[in-house]
Amino acid sequence: MLDPDAVNFLAQMPLFQSLSEDELQAAADQLTRHTFPSGGTIIQHGTRADAIYMLEKGTIDLFAETEEGRGHLRTLHPGDPFGYEEVLNPQPRRNMAIACDNVVVLRWNRAAAVLFLRDHPLVRARFERLLAGIALAERLSLEWLREDETIYAITRRHPFTLLRRLIPPTIAAITGIVLLLSTSLAGISPFLSVGAFLAALTLSAWHILDWRNDYGIITNRRAIWTEKIIGLYDSQQEAPLSMVLSISVSTSLLGRFLRYGDVLIRTYTGKLRFNSVPDPHGFADQLEEQWRRLSESEEEADRTLLRNVLHERLHPSADNGPTTPTMDAVPDELQPSSTPYARWSLRVRFEQDGIITYRKHWAVLLRDLALPVALILISLVIWLGHISGWLELLTRTGAHLLALGTGFPLIAFSVYRFIDWSNDLYQITPTHIVDIYRRPLSRERKKVAPLANILGTEVLRRGAFGLLLNVGDVVASVGTEEFTFEGVFNPSVVQQDIVHAQEALLQREQVRERLQRQEEMVELIDIYHEQYASEDGRGKESKPYDGQDSRHSAQQDTA
Repeated sequence: MLDPDAVNFLAQMPLFQSLSEDELQAAADQLTRHTFPSGGTIIQHGTRADAIYMLEKGTIDLFAETEEGRGHLRTLHPGDPFGYEEVLNPQPRRNMAIACDNVVVLRWNRAAAVLFLRDHPLVRARFERLLAGIALAERLSLEWLREDETIYAITRRHPFTLLRRLIPPTIAAITGIVLLLSTSLAGISPFLSVGAFLAALTLSAWHILDWRNDYGIITNRRAIWTEKIIGLYDSQQEAPLSMVLSISVSTSLLGRFLRYGDVLIRTYTGKLRFNSVPDPHGFADQLEEQWRRLSESEEEADRTLLRNVLHERLHPSADNGPTTPTMDAVPDELQPSSTPYARWSLRVRFEQDGIITYRKHWAVLLRDLALPVALILISLVIWLGHISGWLELLTRTGAHLLALGTGFPLIAFSVYRFIDWSNDLYQITPTHIVDIYRRPLSRERKKVAPLANILGTEVLRRGAFGLLLNVGDVVASVGTEEFTFEGVFNPSVVQQDIVHAQEALLQREQVRERLQRQEEMVELIDIYHEQYASEDGRGKESKPYDGQDSRHSAQQDTA
């Protein structure tokens, strides 16, 4: 039997959090503990899969063996299971696991694991969902994934949500078939029946593709909900785990019966909802596990830094002398500045020196230029018609005067409109959001709102124009007012840029507070060291205050 630490270790893993204490103890009794040195091979490619492993201490690199050579898949950390793919789906080992340092793993014999998972279907379902998520992540092209980021869970909406959407087109398809078979009796055109059937089939295919394009993803750094409507827009919302305040699960009666529900993440900057995900409690457990790991790693980094600083303070080197953490470790905050941009281009996003600048979408410019450009074309057609002789509404002189009298003013007005469009800018700086409105040869207005005062953001796409061209407004709630980025391209990305800027600001503030606390603690310990622990300070030590001794001394003096 393993020590109680193995039971606690399993209890913290999201895969086993549905088990009772007795069931956890039964699983822990089947495990054996093994150690491997740095560089040791734990799993060899092509060998028989005889066990499931769980990493207890250290880190492990997982590699895939292909015809092109060995490729790094991901790095495993304490609490990660591995080697379960080939146990759930019997086959030789596909990957290789190598210890990065001295590691400790718990080994679960295949025969015992298969029997236990058979008797606990929810645990097996979570293993299978983890395996399906890894396979799905390998098929998807996630270009936004960072190099140091590992996917721990990925899921679509529950299949019941797709089934619910397919009910109306299925009824329409059946109705079309019935009408087609009964056209000779009812006198209904077969084209109407076939059209109804094809429309229902097309709508069903659309719902299936739409369902397949929505994902909930958990990595070691953030939680992401990505949604895509083919040909219309892509939307991606995310919440860094360091910004998470709470995680909650909401289910309905039907959701509890079918095991699906919503997972809601509350952060400093708003909310992120994962709608209708399978096994919402397991998904939330995985979120909490990664959230806990990140918090523990940050705390360990703080402790390591503090130990190093204290060691340097108490044992300063002869060359460099004592060092302390300073506020210089925090990156300087950039202030709003004039970001250069190409005035005569149609680019709608510029980024330089940490400041992101947006224009309104070029479709907004085309909408504003539609009338003057149409009038210019009409006057040009009239002028060319009189020059060529096929149009005789005016004299040749009148045609020239019409072209000059209308063409130049309309061209000047169009240029004015273009300059007006290019002058309207929205900026996201490391500390503020800025709305710059310049009317050519007229007034200028500049609105500034601190990122720290933004309570939430919202994306609005209105009508077919906004959906087809992916144009919309991003509304930021600042106190009792609203700060709107109007007519921007891909408003979901603009929203993410605002949220990322907020999160970066909060992280800088947290780093400042952390360094300040460390400085205060180091100063206190340094004072203590100088006051009481110095080798040459024995005679300078002052006795702590004792009220009774002082009063007794005072009485003796009076006597």
